[in-house]
Amino acid sequence: MDAASLAPHAQQLVDDVAALKKDFCHQDFDPNGLPLRAHEILENTLQQELTGAADYGGGTWPAPTEANINGTKELLGLLGP
Repeated sequence: MDAASLAPHAQQLVDDVAALKKDFCHQDFDPNGLPLRAHEILENTLQQELTGAADYGGGTWPAPTEANINGTKELLGLLGP
């Protein structure tokens, strides 16, 4: 597969991310679910990233693990006083 054939997929990703950024602040969610989500982010990190299951042992776990920890911190910040 050459790089040119990936251009439409890359553009779709750019469009989808832009739409998510635009619509995210208008999403309805149950704030009581935030503690559960924070827990699930770290639980999935343990199950998928730190065991090597997500990348089949390829060793790419540090970046997604850090992102998941940062996401958990963000949610926990919303739950503060």
